[in-house]
Amino acid sequence: MTTVINKTVKVYDKQQQFLLSSALLRAFVGGIGSGKSFVGSLDMIKRSKPGRLYLVTAPTYPMLSDATFRSLTGLAQELGIVAPGDAKQSPPPSIKLRNGAEVLFRSTDNPEMLRGPNLSGVWRDEASLSKQEAFDILLGRLRE
Repeated sequence: MTTVINKTVKVYDKQQQFLLSSALLRAFVGGIGSGKSFVGSLDMIKRSKPGRLYLVTAPTYPMLSDATFRSLTGLAQELGIVAPGDAKQSPPPSIKLRNGAEVLFRSTDNPEMLRGPNLSGVWRDEASLSKQEAFDILLGRLRE
């Protein structure tokens, strides 16, 4: 169990270990149905700070919109930390959390398009399916 915004969320032991890790770079690796997208969403929400900018990626835009975006926005709605209308799926997708943090969503299929923003954190959903170049560019975007 972990507490986020005064709500308790049930997680598995391995997910809890991931959520408690203070490692700068970390990964949650598991099979289909192991809760990778759920714990990635929960971790992004849990780590978000007021007024900061974050980025969530997936290897393709369909994967981003069909799975990753829905996972994070669904959890944010369940936790009551996003106001109606503050999750925008139309390109480019984004969500503004009640604490003032903003989360952008981008595909990694063209890594050069990841350049530009200064970020406080990144969650790469299905990261093993993305090019190394995407990782290198995103690492350079982290400024906090």
